[in-house]
Amino acid sequence: MMKKTLPLLVLALSLFANEPNEKYLDDTKLDSSEINFFIGVDGSYNYQIASESLDKSALGYSLYAGVPIYDFELIGKISNATSNNLDLKSKSITFNIPISGTGSRSVYIGFIGGSATATFNDSTKTNFNIIDKSNDGNFYGVHIGKRYKYSENFFSRMEFEYLKYNLQAKTNTTPTSVNLDNSFSFIYGLEYRF
Repeated sequence: MMKKTLPLLVLALSLFANEPNEKYLDDTKLDSSEINFFIGVDGSYNYQIASESLDKSALGYSLYAGVPIYDFELIGKISNATSNNLDLKSKSITFNIPISGTGSRSVYIGFIGGSATATFNDSTKTNFNIIDKSNDGNFYGVHIGKRYKYSENFFSRMEFEYLKYNLQAKTNTTPTSVNLDNSFSFIYGLEYRF
């Protein structure tokens, strides 16, 4: 009797013992089509290059929201940078591509495009004979960054970013204009992933 019961007991235990492992081997359980949004805020130091002697340093902040698409990220961002001469408001879309690392610590490169509005203060407008106080343009750029995981849902980002602007403010001294050409930025952000 014992000879028949022991093999049946071992077989039953082995079947139940493998059940949790089979759950993870099943491809349908590894489906990553579920969308997980994330939101974040960041601060930046910007070094701006312009055609005139505008203030080169600007401090900024951004609010952003994004969604991971497999290992990639698509992020929409609203930013504001302020210097002594102007305020720069922008809206952008970023596409991040991982270079190395894992989900908790990843190095990535990102491609950015968007639109911006430069609003000059009154003294800058007067000093450079700028016709319109607010001027619109667009920009594109690239950044390299690293994302760190602090806890289950909190992450931080550190990025070095280069942007090329097409932002011209026409002046009364025809045909000159005040151009914002490039900016280099260091960005540090915190985000929450749902």
